[in-house]
Amino acid sequence: MSVSKAQSKNAFGLIAITVLLVSCTRMGEPDDIHLVTSDSVSVFATKQESISPSGTSPLAILEPDARVPVLDCIDEGAYSIYKVRLSDGRSGFVSDGDYSLQDRNFSDSAWCGAKPRNPQWQRGWTNCAGPEFRQFALNGDTGPGPELPVFRINHQLVIAVPKKYGPNAGSLGHEPRRCTKLSDLPTASYLYVSLQGNWSSGYNPNDVPTADGTAQAVQPDRVIVRIERPPPQPRWSAEERKQWEQIVQQEQQKLNARAREIAGLKCAEWCVGPTGVDTVQLRYWQRGPSFVEIHASYTSSRYGGLLVWWHTYTSDISHWRDIDDEVWRLVAQWNLLDNAESATGRHANSGLADQTEARHGSGAGAE
Repeated sequence: MSVSKAQSKNAFGLIAITVLLVSCTRMGEPDDIHLVTSDSVSVFATKQESISPSGTSPLAILEPDARVPVLDCIDEGAYSIYKVRLSDGRSGFVSDGDYSLQDRNFSDSAWCGAKPRNPQWQRGWTNCAGPEFRQFALNGDTGPGPELPVFRINHQLVIAVPKKYGPNAGSLGHEPRRCTKLSDLPTASYLYVSLQGNWSSGYNPNDVPTADGTAQAVQPDRVIVRIERPPPQPRWSAEERKQWEQIVQQEQQKLNARAREIAGLKCAEWCVGPTGVDTVQLRYWQRGPSFVEIHASYTSSRYGGLLVWWHTYTSDISHWRDIDDEVWRLVAQWNLLDNAESATGRHANSGLADQTEARHGSGAGAE
């Protein structure tokens, strides 16, 4: 079958138009951004329904830890709206809900829509005010205010972290909606804080090691902490769970056979140390004659279950327990839910400001 020059030309033109249309369609789409849910999130059929859902049935409900592609980012008035593609091929709109945005590298620093007016939003900072926050006010305001950005990790841990600790929870991904109650807070996928201890007092400044690949000396007893929600538990059968428990038991036996006791730790390739609540897992390396570098990473049963990671340079491995205790002391001090319970019926609102400010002062171990 022969094809004329005219037919070839027409076919080429159709292909070019098709490519152009596809390109134009994709030009307005975000670059591989996904919406990731922390709790159940409603998806609506229209943009207007996502803004005013009263009396409207959702098109679909995304389960916690769902991940769907974002087709478009819409900034309309005070609302950030996302058009998403569902697993069945339908598309819908999301506005309110407990979710975050991730880019192609699974980074939580993704931003979608208009450029953020407040750079603190790209660190996950949320400024909340309302009756549920008034009792934590520092200066008679209606909430913790900009000096104490608030983060929700899960239903048991909502913390107001003094900004001197450099809290960073990654980008909110969108302009935050009005925050007047605890349930308005978006759930942070993780939270970094930085604290300064004094466990290595009396060291020789000439012995302070340098960071890898740089000539700059590290800051002794500076602890970088990350806490986050653990991933969903695997859906194992009874037999699979039994096999996994056997593997864990075998690995523990191997560790016990090779381990040596160091500063309250059992150490082989890595170290484990009980704290009375959790079992801390860590590794450490000697850095120069007077310092060790410590990486701790473990799952905690506190506050409904958390993954904990911290890193520091300190003068002796024996400081690991004091450092871990200090991390949890600060988390308990900052937790609004614990503090709300302890404050109920014991402090008047007028006097709680001083109580809260005292709680957020420097502690014995860190500042």
